[in-house]
Amino acid sequence: MQKKSSLMPVLIVLAIVIVVGIFWLNNSISDNKSITTTASKELVELTDDNPTFDYWGKNYPEYRDMYLKVETEAPKYTNYGGNLAYSKLIR
Repeated sequence: MQKKSSLMPVLIVLAIVIVVGIFWLNNSISDNKSITTTASKELVELTDDNPTFDYWGKNYPEYRDMYLKVETEAPKYTNYGGNLAYSKLIR
């Protein structure tokens, strides 16, 4: 009988730790869902009718900045084309 009674407090503590962990995980998931839903409300709807870089740059400002940086950089020659603006139709 002594062995069963000493095991009971350990099981109770283990059950409490598991329940607290489940509640913490649920809270973390809820926080992450609220973050993603608020960020997606600020996006501009993109269509094929307006392919200008200023328009889609509102949704993707980092990529727009990278594109504009490449437009102003001096061309770099490499074996793989580098950042040269060339026509794939005229080779």
